[in-house]
Amino acid sequence: MREDQRRAAATRRQVLIARWAAPHQVRAAGEALDAYRASGQRLAEARRDGDLPAAHESLAQQVAAQEQLGELIGLRAAARLLDAADRPAEPVTVFVDETTVRAQHVQRAGLGTLQAYGAVALPGELLSVFAARAAGIRADFGLGDEELKWSPDRKRQPAQFALGAQGREPMQRALLAAAAECGAWTATVVWDEERDPSPAAHREKWLLKLLYERISMGLSDRDGLGTVIFDQKHSLRGHDAGWLAATRKLTDHGTEYTSASRIVNRFVMGPSDHLPGLQLADLVVGATTALVAGQKSGLALREPLLELIHRREDGDLSGAGLKLWPNSLENLYSWIQHDRPAEPGGDLRELMQLLGEDHYDALLDRRPFARDDGLTERH
Repeated sequence: MREDQRRAAATRRQVLIARWAAPHQVRAAGEALDAYRASGQRLAEARRDGDLPAAHESLAQQVAAQEQLGELIGLRAAARLLDAADRPAEPVTVFVDETTVRAQHVQRAGLGTLQAYGAVALPGELLSVFAARAAGIRADFGLGDEELKWSPDRKRQPAQFALGAQGREPMQRALLAAAAECGAWTATVVWDEERDPSPAAHREKWLLKLLYERISMGLSDRDGLGTVIFDQKHSLRGHDAGWLAATRKLTDHGTEYTSASRIVNRFVMGPSDHLPGLQLADLVVGATTALVAGQKSGLALREPLLELIHRREDGDLSGAGLKLWPNSLENLYSWIQHDRPAEPGGDLRELMQLLGEDHYDALLDRRPFARDDGLTERH
């Protein structure tokens, strides 16, 4: 299914809430909608069991949730959201991997070392379909039982290593195309350590929070319920167990902008050599971060990557399927998505009109990537 088809079929819950609710009301509106859906499920069960007292109680709770949502975001927006809430949720499995591109390998001027987490979501009923397609692609390229990797190791993935970067590109395109046909969508958060040199512990926590919010946004827009699987780092008895324990507050309570209703389980980990979805996540986060870094391997996959990235309702990927941190990198979104400078909008456009072109040019000079994409030589 193409991205425009997925957008047309999506419920857009998060987008509608953000549009109609004040920032401090977003979480309350999400919780009211979740309460509406939960009470509706209890009502259906009570009716099926012939439990009239429970049915009356559930109906009253559903009406109260509906009224609360109407007060928060308005009756018209509430009606649209409730219509979407009455549809069955889609089970989604989200696979996550991470990568780092050191400063010496970043080709885009103005960026330092990049650390990233990337997620790829697959509808539950199509997991086996993608696994079969990935196995076929591995066979087509003569890779045997090798784990598919963005950066293959000479000893562990010798066949892929021997292909070289150009030889691997057709295989990577085939995997991304198979993912798109299976209805996959992606979200990646990229942190520039030079512009924000925060300590590693803070950076890790913040990256996970930003990723959690983007995954929740994508699930909400598609009315999905997700389970998130991370690539196993070390041993579950050691480092990984502690790492997973540290994420429980996030998965149990959500964030100030996102409730914990869409990601239905705590984070889990699995071995990537056994899970094709994690191998796809390795490709997505590696290629997307390479694209941000301006590396030739990432730029070559720009179009298939853009097809998969989760978008806002207006088709913009900025802050949705791609989040760059810190926010001073906002102009880079337009170069990545449209290959052109960002067009001023809102208050900035009005300021440009008031001050005149010369003043606006001076303002542009202070904004990273306002005039060029940071690639002094096109690859």
